[in-house]
Amino acid sequence: SLEIADLTFVQVNNNCSIIAVGWDKRINVFKDDREKIKQVSLCEDEWDDDIMDGHEDDILCIAKSQGDLFATGDYSGEIIVWNMSSKKVFAKMRSEKFPSFDNNEKKTNDRLISRMTFIDSRTNRRDAANLISSGPYGMIHFWCVYKNGMLMAKFKE
Repeated sequence: SLEIADLTFVQVNNNCSIIAVGWDKRINVFKDDREKIKQVSLCEDEWDDDIMDGHEDDILCIAKSQGDLFATGDYSGEIIVWNMSSKKVFAKMRSEKFPSFDNNEKKTNDRLISRMTFIDSRTNRRDAANLISSGPYGMIHFWCVYKNGMLMAKFKE
C-alpha cells in the first residue's frame, strides 16, 4: 500500500500532475485533468527507470525545480534527480558514508534525507549548487545536479 510521505504539483508544458512518494519506494504520478475530475484516480503507468534504477528504500521527500527536473530523497541517504519529460534518471547522489569531522556513533536513521529544495535562482546554472538537502547525518548538503550530482559543500550546526 502507498503510505505517502510527500507530494508536489508539477506542470510540464500543458500537462499537470501530482507526484506522490512514500513507503512503496516508487514515483506515483496522478494526472490533474480538469475535464476528468474523479474522487479517486489511479496512478499513471510506471516509469521504467523507477522500477529498474530507482530507490531501494522508502522515499521521504520530493522537491521540484523550475524546469522539468525533480528530486527524491530516501531513508538510506540516496537522492535521485528525475527528468519529468523523459521519465528517466538525470543524476544520483549520496554523501560519503560518515562525516569525517564527527566521531559519534551513527544510527541508521542518520542517513535519511528529510527535506530538499531547489535554489530557483540557480536553476540554469551548470557550475553552482542548485539543490539543498537536509541530511544525511544531520548536515545541510549543497549539490550541483548538472555535474552528475556533485557535492559542492556541506555544513553542520
